[in-house]
Amino acid sequence: MYFHLLQRKRRPSTFSKLQVQKKMVGRKGRKTNRKHSLSTIRYNKRKNGASKRSASTVRRLKMYNTKPKRNNKGKILKFELQSKELPDTRIRSDPRWFVNSRVVDQKRLQYYREELQRRMENSYNVILNQRKLPVSL
Repeated sequence: MYFHLLQRKRRPSTFSKLQVQKKMVGRKGRKTNRKHSLSTIRYNKRKNGASKRSASTVRRLKMYNTKPKRNNKGKILKFELQSKELPDTRIRSDPRWFVNSRVVDQKRLQYYREELQRRMENSYNVILNQRKLPVSL
């Protein structure tokens, strides 16, 4: 069996009212709703009023389904939406990453211990771990 490839004719991105009315008329002269997600004539019921999808939105949605062309080894030959600029692969080191950020000096530690001891002496105080606070209070 032989298949013939036909060239697709590009449709204009915007339609006149007459073209929309012609497309909305189905078999036997009845008006039909366009339900296809990639139709520019499709009315979006989620928005207020009868707003239709713009041609740029349809092109953006079609873009999500495009795939790059690869050779038989799997290497990408051409991909229209791929960035041509390669990002820097090396991440610069920052001294902040290697500094002790959770170090407490002895004075503050001693102060914390004294305050904790003083609070625990009173039986009406309840000490909670900061990570385990009850949400209902």
